[in-house]
Amino acid sequence: MGKKQPGTSIKKQKNAPRSRIRKIAFKGPQSKVLSTIRIDELIERFLAFIRHERGLAENTQSAYRRDLQSFGAWLSGRSPLTTTIQDLGEYLGTLSDEKQSRATISRKAATLRCFYSFLQLEGIMTDNPAEQLVLARPDD
Repeated sequence: MGKKQPGTSIKKQKNAPRSRIRKIAFKGPQSKVLSTIRIDELIERFLAFIRHERGLAENTQSAYRRDLQSFGAWLSGRSPLTTTIQDLGEYLGTLSDEKQSRATISRKAATLRCFYSFLQLEGIMTDNPAEQLVLARPDD
Protein backbone atom coordinates (compact mmCIF):
# COMPACT_ATOMS: atom_id res chain seq x y z
CA MET A 1 0.00 0.00 0.00
CA GLY A 2 2.83 2.38 0.81
CA LYS A 3 4.19 1.92 -2.71
CA LYS A 4 0.90 2.82 -4.39
CA GLN A 5 0.49 6.14 -2.60
CA PRO A 6 3.73 7.68 -3.86
CA GLY A 7 2.86 6.61 -7.41
CA THR A 8 -0.58 8.14 -7.05
CA SER A 9 0.76 11.41 -5.68
CA ILE A 10 3.31 11.63 -8.49
CA LYS A 11 0.55 11.16 -11.04
CA LYS A 12 -1.46 13.97 -9.47
CA GLN A 13 1.59 16.21 -9.48
CA LYS A 14 2.14 15.59 -13.19
CA ASN A 15 -1.46 16.46 -14.07
CA ALA A 16 -1.86 19.42 -11.73
CA PRO A 17 0.56 21.85 -13.42
CA ARG A 18 -0.94 21.26 -16.87
CA SER A 19 -4.44 22.03 -15.57
CA ARG A 20 -3.19 25.08 -13.71
CA ILE A 21 -1.35 26.37 -16.77
CA ARG A 22 -4.43 25.90 -18.94
CA LYS A 23 -6.61 27.82 -16.48
CA ILE A 24 -4.13 30.68 -16.37
CA ALA A 25 -3.86 30.82 -20.16
CA PHE A 26 -7.63 31.08 -20.58
CA LYS A 27 -8.45 32.87 -17.33
CA GLY A 28 -11.35 35.26 -17.19
CA PRO A 29 -14.09 36.31 -19.57
CA GLN A 30 -13.49 37.28 -23.15
CA SER A 31 -11.05 40.13 -23.01
CA LYS A 32 -9.48 42.20 -25.76
CA VAL A 33 -6.65 39.69 -25.84
CA LEU A 34 -9.02 36.75 -26.35
CA SER A 35 -11.15 38.57 -28.91
CA THR A 36 -8.09 39.17 -31.09
CA ILE A 37 -6.96 35.54 -31.10
CA ARG A 38 -6.84 34.28 -34.66
CA ILE A 39 -8.64 31.11 -35.59
CA ASP A 40 -5.41 29.29 -36.40
CA GLU A 41 -4.25 29.87 -32.80
CA LEU A 42 -7.54 28.52 -31.47
CA ILE A 43 -7.29 25.51 -33.77
CA GLU A 44 -3.80 24.73 -32.46
CA ARG A 45 -4.99 25.01 -28.85
CA PHE A 46 -7.93 22.75 -29.62
CA LEU A 47 -5.72 20.18 -31.37
CA ALA A 48 -3.29 20.19 -28.44
CA PHE A 49 -6.25 19.57 -26.13
CA ILE A 50 -7.61 16.62 -28.09
CA ARG A 51 -4.12 15.18 -28.50
CA HIS A 52 -3.22 15.36 -24.79
CA GLU A 53 -6.57 15.14 -23.01
CA ARG A 54 -8.59 12.88 -25.29
CA GLY A 55 -5.85 10.92 -27.02
CA LEU A 56 -7.57 10.91 -30.40
CA ALA A 57 -5.99 9.13 -33.36
CA GLU A 58 -3.76 11.04 -35.78
CA ASN A 59 -6.30 10.64 -38.60
CA THR A 60 -9.04 12.14 -36.42
CA GLN A 61 -6.78 15.04 -35.48
CA SER A 62 -5.97 15.63 -39.16
CA ALA A 63 -9.66 15.58 -40.07
CA TYR A 64 -10.43 18.09 -37.30
CA ARG A 65 -7.62 20.33 -38.55
CA ARG A 66 -8.87 20.26 -42.16
CA ASP A 67 -12.48 20.84 -41.10
CA LEU A 68 -11.58 23.80 -38.89
CA GLN A 69 -9.23 25.32 -41.48
CA SER A 70 -12.06 25.11 -44.01
CA PHE A 71 -14.35 26.85 -41.53
CA GLY A 72 -11.67 29.49 -40.86
CA ALA A 73 -11.36 30.19 -44.58
CA TRP A 74 -15.14 30.58 -44.80
CA LEU A 75 -15.06 33.09 -41.93
CA SER A 76 -12.88 35.35 -44.12
CA GLY A 77 -11.14 37.08 -41.23
CA ARG A 78 -14.17 37.28 -38.93
CA SER A 79 -13.60 36.10 -35.39
CA PRO A 80 -14.85 32.61 -34.55
CA LEU A 81 -15.60 34.01 -31.08
CA THR A 82 -18.51 36.08 -32.41
CA THR A 83 -20.05 33.26 -34.43
CA THR A 84 -23.78 32.65 -34.03
CA ILE A 85 -25.95 29.62 -34.75
CA GLN A 86 -27.10 31.48 -37.87
CA ASP A 87 -23.49 31.78 -39.06
CA LEU A 88 -22.94 28.08 -38.52
CA GLY A 89 -26.14 27.25 -40.40
CA GLU A 90 -25.01 29.47 -43.26
CA TYR A 91 -21.63 27.73 -43.34
CA LEU A 92 -23.21 24.27 -43.42
CA GLY A 93 -25.61 25.49 -46.12
CA THR A 94 -22.63 26.62 -48.17
CA LEU A 95 -21.17 23.12 -47.89
CA SER A 96 -24.46 21.70 -49.15
CA ASP A 97 -24.47 24.18 -52.06
CA GLU A 98 -20.96 22.94 -52.90
CA LYS A 99 -22.49 19.45 -53.25
CA GLN A 100 -20.55 18.00 -50.34
CA SER A 101 -22.07 14.74 -49.10
CA ARG A 102 -24.37 14.60 -46.09
CA ALA A 103 -21.74 12.48 -44.32
CA THR A 104 -19.08 15.17 -44.86
CA ILE A 105 -21.40 17.95 -43.72
CA SER A 106 -22.39 15.93 -40.66
CA ARG A 107 -18.72 15.30 -39.78
CA LYS A 108 -17.90 19.00 -40.16
CA ALA A 109 -20.87 19.93 -37.97
CA ALA A 110 -19.65 17.45 -35.33
CA THR A 111 -16.19 19.01 -35.52
CA LEU A 112 -17.68 22.47 -34.93
CA ARG A 113 -19.67 21.19 -31.96
CA CYS A 114 -16.52 19.71 -30.43
CA PHE A 115 -14.47 22.85 -31.17
CA TYR A 116 -17.01 25.24 -29.66
CA SER A 117 -17.52 22.94 -26.65
CA PHE A 118 -13.76 23.19 -26.09
CA LEU A 119 -13.87 27.00 -26.31
CA GLN A 120 -16.70 27.05 -23.77
CA LEU A 121 -15.00 24.52 -21.48
CA GLU A 122 -11.84 26.62 -21.44
CA GLY A 123 -13.74 29.84 -20.68
CA ILE A 124 -12.86 31.42 -24.02
CA MET A 125 -16.57 31.66 -24.86
CA THR A 126 -19.50 31.78 -22.48
CA ASP A 127 -22.03 30.44 -24.99
CA ASN A 128 -21.70 27.58 -27.43
CA PRO A 129 -23.50 28.41 -30.69
CA ALA A 130 -22.78 24.93 -32.07
CA GLU A 131 -24.64 23.05 -29.33
CA GLN A 132 -27.89 23.85 -31.16
CA LEU A 133 -26.69 22.27 -34.41
CA VAL A 134 -28.77 19.30 -35.46
CA LEU A 135 -26.61 16.71 -37.15
CA ALA A 136 -28.11 15.19 -40.28
CA ARG A 137 -27.88 11.47 -40.74
CA PRO A 138 -25.30 10.54 -43.37
CA ASP A 139 -26.52 8.97 -46.60
CA ASP A 140 -26.67 5.19 -46.58
